Amino acid sequence: MTTDLNYLAIVVAALVFFIVGGIWYAAVFGKPWQNALSLNPEETAQAQQDFPKALAVWFLSGLIISFVLANFARALGAASFGSGIMVGFWTWLGFALPLNLNSLAFEKRAPHVFLINVGFYWVTFALMGGILAAWR
Repeated sequence: MTTDLNYLAIVVAALVFFIVGGIWYAAVFGKPWQNALSLNPEETAQAQQDFPKALAVWFLSGLIISFVLANFARALGAASFGSGIMVGFWTWLGFALPLNLNSLAFEKRAPHVFLINVGFYWVTFALMGGILAAWR
């Protein structure tokens, strides 16, 4: 079932997820996101110590998402960048948005953390879907 996937495209889409995440959470929304998390100094120090492991998990997550999006795009017959964007959008709408809504409801985080997170997933799922559909 998965032998006809473009594994190079899957890795490239995962790299897009990783790189856009770095830009999104550091350069674009870094300060408001960090401030909204309200980490105490000990938590901040621990997060800095765990950063390499967190980056590895982040990339692995991108690979998993990319692999699943590639399968969705193939199963749905998406063969252009535009149709791949739609696969990414519907995947975001059906999975990332509701899961983040649950986190908003139960984790009591600031609403703008939710907006920053779902915005990131919306952009990256669309880009990844586009890449994976166009580069079959």
